[in-house]
Amino acid sequence: MREPLNDSIIAALKRRAFLRRMGVGVGAAALQSLMLGDDSKALAHGTAASRGGRNDLPHHPPRVKNVIFLCMAGGPSHLETFDYKPQLNALDGQAIPESFTKGQPFASRQWSADFLPSQYHVCCHLPDLLVKALLIDLKQRGLLDETLIIWGGEFGRTPMIQYKGGVGRDHHIKGFSMWMAGGGVKSGTSYGNTDELGYHATENPVHVRDLHATMLHLLGIDHQRFSVPYQGLDMRLIGVEPAWVLHEVLST
Repeated sequence: MREPLNDSIIAALKRRAFLRRMGVGVGAAALQSLMLGDDSKALAHGTAASRGGRNDLPHHPPRVKNVIFLCMAGGPSHLETFDYKPQLNALDGQAIPESFTKGQPFASRQWSADFLPSQYHVCCHLPDLLVKALLIDLKQRGLLDETLIIWGGEFGRTPMIQYKGGVGRDHHIKGFSMWMAGGGVKSGTSYGNTDELGYHATENPVHVRDLHATMLHLLGIDHQRFSVPYQGLDMRLIGVEPAWVLHEVLST
């Protein structure tokens, strides 16, 4: 007899858990569209406003029809991928200046620090092959020009190790790299930069909200005008804080 599923796994598979996870963000718009069906059925359920602004979409001619977000679980380091910093090699092995260490607390966490030396090249090589195959397949099928591809993780990695003699590097949100390809974006374009150690985004910093606004723009959606009804409020997909479309990385 097979062992029953763990209670936590069963709870995650229930309809209520699914709806809770999909309740905010872009998933809410997609879920609402699926539940409402076509326009004739949607009209029977209420006014145009109750359909989350779908009556005036798109706001402008869309550049792409699809978005594929290649999310690398965890935080791929920008320093070993797209943001090489020679100054880090020059400082490697040197003592930290006293002006920096004096009075500064240091935290040490060894979580997930042991995989890096032996598995780093494996973790980089496999996604490279899969992403390459995806891009080639989309190109051969004539779908690349109408599909936006985004590669990135949840955050980056710090330029320094977490503890003396260790190999792990902590989660880092001050600066990391992502790339886009496919329809609507310029090829061979680099936007923004970090400092000489790769710690802070210092030139043309981009917030995640800006990335989301750019995605919606390419889909023909004005992020400032489009909202979805959620728990009695008209909620914007990117939140209430300001966001800007990255026109500098878009093709003409």
